[in-house]
Amino acid sequence: MQNTAIRTTGRTWDFLEPAQVPEHARTDHGVFLAAGAGLTITYPKGQIVAQKDDGTNVWAKVGTAGYDGPRRVVKYPITVNEFGQSQLGSIFIAGSGEVFEGSDCFYYQGFFKTQDLVGLTVGNAPTVGRILRGTVTAGIIELGAAPVAA
Repeated sequence: MQNTAIRTTGRTWDFLEPAQVPEHARTDHGVFLAAGAGLTITYPKGQIVAQKDDGTNVWAKVGTAGYDGPRRVVKYPITVNEFGQSQLGSIFIAGSGEVFEGSDCFYYQGFFKTQDLVGLTVGNAPTVGRILRGTVTAGIIELGAAPVAA
């Protein structure tokens, strides 16, 4: 029996996993809104983001003014600085760690636990997907699916 860890992985590699049928989940890439001067914006895994109204491939947290387009869900925790550069994780460490420029990953399709989604409300759930069972606080949602007509 081995009691010594061979390899450990930090939380920066943590990601949102589908609740069921993982092979049905699909991802896309987009550019996250850059932070203001000297600031950073953290997009936790499961954060609901919306596309900018002008149709460009720029995304921000749901509820951000001017971002009312299609909804997506952030796969990895990402922190973005004022220059639009990003790092995996909940903090941006200048001069340390891998820095990404360009696009980051999010889900547009799949089955997820509603409690794992950040920013999901009764009001915006129909724009995110179809709740298959339960509620917005504890249930399963199918991203990108149209709500069932009453």
